[in-house]
Amino acid sequence: MKLELSMVQLWEYIFNPPPPPHPTYELRACRAWTSNKRLACAFLKQAISPSEQKLCAEQEDPVELWTYLKDRHGGAVPVKQVRLLQEALTM
Repeated sequence: MKLELSMVQLWEYIFNPPPPPHPTYELRACRAWTSNKRLACAFLKQAISPSEQKLCAEQEDPVELWTYLKDRHGGAVPVKQVRLLQEALTM
């Protein structure tokens, strides 16, 4: 994932996000920053299953989305897999 994010220059928006530009004085930079944030979220969401996309559909910030995914998949793998399957089947 790091390689892919680096290739499309979105790595920083997830792991070391730049501060937002001032919306009044740096309008073009602010638009580019907002667009890149959306691209980073879309890039992460396209890499996960459709059932997980539904669970994190409201996530608009790439840092929060990455943290959510990392927390969701961290820990004991077999236990997490069973929990994920149970949640997917209840949808």
